[in-house]
Amino acid sequence: MYKLGKDVDLNFLNGAVVEQICASSSAIIINLDRMIRLTILSDFAVGNSTNDLAHYNGSAADASALFPLLGGSISGAAATDLGGLLLRIGVDTYLEIFDSSEHYESFWIANGDDLIVV
Repeated sequence: MYKLGKDVDLNFLNGAVVEQICASSSAIIINLDRMIRLTILSDFAVGNSTNDLAHYNGSAADASALFPLLGGSISGAAATDLGGLLLRIGVDTYLEIFDSSEHYESFWIANGDDLIVV
């Protein structure tokens, strides 16, 4: 819908620790420390290599694929060429959240009271 711009400053994500993963019928929420929250409303992929990520459709059942991220800290964050978000967690784990809808929001990044909607 809006696509995450390459010029968006995502440095506030660096070092944030994944504390909680919540699932509902319409969203997966990743709560990090420092009052940071990622709300996933779209497809995502996760794995140990950017070339070999397992793709998920964002259903509540898919939230379990994110459980290995618990306790990990974000060591890199960037907008993708297609307007999604790519996170590196720890040394070798990656989470990509896709901007997969032209008509609806795909994900939110909340940093305290600041909100980025994609």
